[in-house]
Amino acid sequence: MRNDITARFLRSVLSYSPETGEFRHLTARTSRIRKNFVAGTKVTENGVRRYITITINNKAYRAHRLAWLYMTGRWPTDQIDHRDLNPFNNKWRNLREATHTQNQHNRRCFKISKSGKKGIRFKAGKWEAWLRIKGRHTYLGRFPYAADAARVHAVASIKYRGEFARLR
Repeated sequence: MRNDITARFLRSVLSYSPETGEFRHLTARTSRIRKNFVAGTKVTENGVRRYITITINNKAYRAHRLAWLYMTGRWPTDQIDHRDLNPFNNKWRNLREATHTQNQHNRRCFKISKSGKKGIRFKAGKWEAWLRIKGRHTYLGRFPYAADAARVHAVASIKYRGEFARLR
């Protein structure tokens, strides 16, 4: 990841609003980019929303990483997680530092899930609850009802994942 600009330089070319998550240009950069214009481009790949990128000195940076630099004065040590899972919501209260594992914990349930709940599957007439703990799938038990399996999964998820636990 490109971490070759400083917070001081960033603040000299862009302003950031923690309430809206928007970056704005402080000076006119080109005939197309004028002073106070919103900075950044929404990037999608194969129709999937990705992130907002901002080009500074001919290099693209992800806006959420720039927000971290702008607000803390340092680059994030690993990844930045969007609490609400919206990669375009760069409001300061929506961003937090995370490891790759923590960032993966804060994901939605896969669309192909037949139960519609994370860590729950139907097998041999019962509902099973599973949770990945320290890189290993951990069996949490079999239950007659999906709600029981979901409850056990939720308790374990909160215990092991803390604030990064996403239950749906």
